[in-house]
Amino acid sequence: MPGQDHAPGSDVYGNSDDWVKGQDEWLKEQGIVDSNGNETQNFKNWSSQRDDAWDNGQEDFPDYDQNQQW
Repeated sequence: MPGQDHAPGSDVYGNSDDWVKGQDEWLKEQGIVDSNGNETQNFKNWSSQRDDAWDNGQEDFPDYDQNQQW
């Protein structure tokens, strides 16, 4: 559609998209990413352990909790 091409995270005028900014802030608040937008080590550890559990048939692995060390 004409006029719809724009960078991810911005509107067609180049302004920051509020929805995307909200998602970014939520990820930081949950301890999933750091202030630079990189996944935290704790989240990486949880993700790896979750994947291992799933590979071994454990489908009820707990949700990520930033207050728990993984």
